[in-house]
Amino acid sequence: MRQAENTAITTLTQMDPVLVQFAVPERWLPEIRAAMAEGTPRVRAKPEQDAAPHVEGHLVFIDSAVDTTTGTILLKARFANSESRLWPGQYVQVVLVPREQENAITVAAPAVQTGQGGRFVFVLAPDNTARRRPVDLVRMVGGRAVVRGELAAGERVIVDGAQRVTEGTRAVERNQPPGTPQRVSSVR
Repeated sequence: MRQAENTAITTLTQMDPVLVQFAVPERWLPEIRAAMAEGTPRVRAKPEQDAAPHVEGHLVFIDSAVDTTTGTILLKARFANSESRLWPGQYVQVVLVPREQENAITVAAPAVQTGQGGRFVFVLAPDNTARRRPVDLVRMVGGRAVVRGELAAGERVIVDGAQRVTEGTRAVERNQPPGTPQRVSSVR
């Protein structure tokens, strides 16, 4: 056999639909597998510099092994791509939505603390003192943490200086422009 017989003269790339591969930490595997058992999880993607909304797709592949060097699992999602917004080899922002959650509670990610008893947040009580509330971290979305636990919608969560707060610490709410995330600071 001659060398020329093994040389590729063309490459075919499917553009519509297109597959996007990405990796997630292995700790999310149970959540992803549970979501796959209930249906097909949605995935959103968009190029890094693209100001347009995300392209919607669906998860179609979960690798059968964890990459032991990175502790991640390879996933693939399929996207309709008739406008060619996603390009092979291009870096994209990917958001996996394992399950739709109605009435989810989100807090600023820095508000979530980890202690010996697990994760928790501090809320500002009516008497302006910090009260510890246990929470479970469901997932991170951007700079927000989706949580479950002893937290109600509308409660004031301590964000700034949360690492220095203890049960009963006096705190004060700072004024913020409308539409910005609520921030409460501890006072010593």
